[in-house]
Amino acid sequence: MIHTNFIGRLVEDPKLKKVQTKEGEEKSVANITLAVNRLYSDKVDYVDATVWGKQAEQLVEGNSKGSRVSITGNFTTDIYEKENGTKVKTYNVHVDTIEFLDRKKEKDNQQEVIQEQELER
Repeated sequence: MIHTNFIGRLVEDPKLKKVQTKEGEEKSVANITLAVNRLYSDKVDYVDATVWGKQAEQLVEGNSKGSRVSITGNFTTDIYEKENGTKVKTYNVHVDTIEFLDRKKEKDNQQEVIQEQELER
């Protein structure tokens, strides 16, 4: 198992889906793609990820295309065969934790404004 961390920006607005579990329960899921800048380069990598449960709901509620997030999870690969016989390899991160970095920045900025207003009084 490969445990990894990526920081990047959402490529598109996240969309929430509801799926049925084997136990018959409904669970929230969001599939996202992050644009991740390479260190010391102008190149960008695109990382597909799957976010489940409450974290998926929070992701959709307060984030949109361009929002900066940090994800940590298990990196997986899958191989399947197309109808024409060509094999395709896919890569995905099954997210364990997600941090909404733009929200933290906004919260810090709001706190600074409040502190400045209190100092002016």
